[in-house]
Amino acid sequence: MDSVTTLVLCFLTADGNEHQISIKTPKDDLTLSQVTTAMQTIIDSEAFVTSKNESLDSIGNCYYRTVTKTPLTDPGGGE
Repeated sequence: MDSVTTLVLCFLTADGNEHQISIKTPKDDLTLSQVTTAMQTIIDSEAFVTSKNESLDSIGNCYYRTVTKTPLTDPGGGE
C-alpha cells in the first residue's frame, strides 16, 4: 500500500466561497503559524484567483490529507 500526503489550504473569497490549493509532499512538522503565514502571503500577493475569477480574500482552514492506495484483489485468484 502506498500513502500520499498533501497539505490542503482553504481560502475564502469575498463572497464566502471556498477555494482550495493542495500541495503534494509537504513537510510533516509544519506548525499552524507557519502555514497561516504562508497563506496570508499568498493572499497578499494576489497571484491566484478562483475559476470564477474571484480573489482569495481570507484564510479558511488548513489540514493534512493522507490517501492510502490499496490494490484491489480478485477473490477468485485472478489478476
